[in-house]
Amino acid sequence: MSAQTTVPSAEPINADGPSPERGQRGVIGRALGSSAGRNLGLVIALLVLFGIGAVTAGERFTNVDNVLTIIRYASIFGVLSIGMTFVIIGGGIDLSVGSVMGLGSVVATLTVIQNLAESTSWIVMVIVAIAVGTLAGIVNGIVISYGNVVAFMATLAMLVAARGFAEILSNRTTQIVRS
Repeated sequence: MSAQTTVPSAEPINADGPSPERGQRGVIGRALGSSAGRNLGLVIALLVLFGIGAVTAGERFTNVDNVLTIIRYASIFGVLSIGMTFVIIGGGIDLSVGSVMGLGSVVATLTVIQNLAESTSWIVMVIVAIAVGTLAGIVNGIVISYGNVVAFMATLAMLVAARGFAEILSNRTTQIVRS
């Protein structure tokens, strides 16, 4: 026969809930731990950055043209982040997004600069850039699905390939499209 032994718990059981020392957070801790609190933290950080910009650059920062420029450039990352959200929700990862975007812009710019298209309108550039991104996505998908390569490695390889191809095509120089 074996003797039963009981081990006392490290913390006494309290009928009123967890002890104040452990497990309870203050009002600020609970608020920041919630979803709304995290969003509030981002809004506060954004306001702090806006304040720093307004103090250091003055009228130039709060100028309407500057605000529109900031929104215009931020929209690019907004669109990319929406696409990446779907990839992450699906349980994947895509490291090549930035490099493929760069390759698409290089190919679209070269298409217009070298008059490879009859029309040099912005629509041609958009279609070419989307086609390059789609082709890179198809290659990534085939390598991951049929090649049984881990998404991390496949997209890392595409990152290097797209960046290298963009550098070769652009000859490491900035191309400017003049209207």
